Amino acid sequence: MKLKWSVKALIDFDEAQNWIAHENPIAARAVARRIRDATQLLRANPHAGTPTHIEDTRSWVVARTPYLIVYRVRGETLEILRLWHGRRDWKNTVD
Repeated sequence: MKLKWSVKALIDFDEAQNWIAHENPIAARAVARRIRDATQLLRANPHAGTPTHIEDTRSWVVARTPYLIVYRVRGETLEILRLWHGRRDWKNTVD
């Protein structure tokens, strides 16, 4: 399955990395690795996530991080729509 990140999801990822790296660069690399691992798991199991209130989208909690991947499957493509910190309200801002 092909993997595609939206521009907003890439910005979310970059902001998360910068925020964490400011205090702990090693932790930032570990979180990035866990996010990449989660996307690979989703590529292999695209319907593993929990359906959300938004049609055709799912969410997946990234293990050992406070982050949530919001995504959808379109044909043979897994589209990462957003990457959200668990304390943020993502439910009205996925677009």
